[in-house]
Amino acid sequence: MVGMKLYNHVKINDPLFYPIIERFIDLKMIILMHSPIGYSRVKLNVREPKNISLPEDFVEIAKRYPEQMFQFAHIAGGIDWEYACKTLEQSPNVYVDVSGSNNAANMIDFAIRYLGEDRLLFGCDNSFYPSVGHMFSAKLSDAQRRKIFFENYSKILIKGGKHVD
Repeated sequence: MVGMKLYNHVKINDPLFYPIIERFIDLKMIILMHSPIGYSRVKLNVREPKNISLPEDFVEIAKRYPEQMFQFAHIAGGIDWEYACKTLEQSPNVYVDVSGSNNAANMIDFAIRYLGEDRLLFGCDNSFYPSVGHMFSAKLSDAQRRKIFFENYSKILIKGGKHVD
């Protein structure tokens, strides 16, 4: 096991998770949490569970546990990805994967601007062609694409989950 994937039974910043997060710090493993589908700046999608983790929840837990790496999943999953990127900008231990089926033309470029190329992780979440397509349509160098496709997550695995600046 190299990490843990959580869904939405409890928010990422719920005290119930503190012992698990503390154990994962010891294990040097990343924690992935689903992001909400259809979240906007105004309100949570009513179809989503009330305890889905929002970008603000990730900011809070990232401050509480700066030594733990968190993965905010699926910015192309229908959320307000611009808001998510801006909200997560100052949380260097939160990585963001670009997976999902709602691949806006400038999403990758926008995410690079706010999060940097070292905090983005490629993912497709059953949307392989659109996910690869938006990576190649983004204004990225080959080196940036390599980082997002392979190197960023490889560093997480190689370093045993230690946060790499």
